[in-house]
Amino acid sequence: MTSEVRKLPAGFGRLWIAQSVSSLGDGVTYAALPLLALTLTRDPMMLAVVTATGTLPWLLFGVLGGALADRWDRRRTMRVADAARAVLLAIPAAAAALDVLSIPLLAAAAFLLGLGGLFFDTAVTAYLLDLLGRDPALLERANSRLRGTQTAASGFAGPPAGSALLVLGRAVPLLADAVSFAFSALLVRSLPAAPRTGGPRFAAPAGAGRGLVRLPGSAAARARAPSGGRERRFPGRLAGHHVRPARSALRRRRHPAHHDRRHRDHDQQPPGRGGAA
Repeated sequence: MTSEVRKLPAGFGRLWIAQSVSSLGDGVTYAALPLLALTLTRDPMMLAVVTATGTLPWLLFGVLGGALADRWDRRRTMRVADAARAVLLAIPAAAAALDVLSIPLLAAAAFLLGLGGLFFDTAVTAYLLDLLGRDPALLERANSRLRGTQTAASGFAGPPAGSALLVLGRAVPLLADAVSFAFSALLVRSLPAAPRTGGPRFAAPAGAGRGLVRLPGSAAARARAPSGGRERRFPGRLAGHHVRPARSALRRRRHPAHHDRRHRDHDQQPPGRGGAA
């Protein structure tokens, strides 16, 4: 195990930590945003809109984002994406603290956060190819680490953490996510420069078109494709398991007297006919 780790460049460890922290923040936000929407409305359509807008960037700009990440500086793209998301989260956090939060604001924040995640994940994949020199064995080990931690952080650790932080205050999970993005941006800033590898680069629209044509028939390209789109859909599904307990906790926090009275009345109800046997 130690010999395998030593074969990976020193910069990979920082990249691994940066992506793990960023993915954890994604899981926190993608659980917190639907729960925040639940405090504003009971309309299931509005809740679905807030959840779905976070995945729209991958559907609309996934291929184009990969073409752009191939042309842009990878480290700068990752750094700007996470720094922008940290600043962006300050807007709904301030709105929540001032009690002026709204469904359109949450939906816009979810979309822009998803767009930032798209550019961050595609830049991570492109930087990894440059850092490891496209060595198949190193890429396989590195991708397994990145994908495993991304799934665990964004899909399993982040959603319950977001639900728990929401009980402390509506702005708390958003601020925690902003801190995670800022920390990730600082780590990315310290990454070493990696020489670009690969063939000629095309203009973004042409590169996206070539990717659409070549991807279905290229198993190697599919194996190296960024896994972020799949993992980004995880939190939206898992967040539903934390809606009811978090909603009950919020209701107790906001109306403790009403909650206690309901439980007291329930305990004082006489047993039904079926319970007299």
